[in-house]
Amino acid sequence: MLAVCPNCKKEFIVHDEVTGHCPGCGIALIFKGKGETIERVNIAAIEQKVDEIIGETGGEISCEDDLLLEHLALEKDVTQIEKEIDRL
Repeated sequence: MLAVCPNCKKEFIVHDEVTGHCPGCGIALIFKGKGETIERVNIAAIEQKVDEIIGETGGEISCEDDLLLEHLALEKDVTQIEKEIDRL
């Protein structure tokens, strides 16, 4: 798991340890989330792809997409969800 020191912001790998020390500044740390996978994401690349997709469609929402969004919004009615939770 990739950990980031809250003190010096150094990134380092934590294996199965629950506690340890930062290799950069040496402060004692407790590692939470054992077994989690953390990946770095290039936000700029994602934003560029979104901009390309929007550019291809001209940034306009088609009539079909608008109807689909309205239909999805209706399905997510909170009272219906609450009734389903109560039923379960």
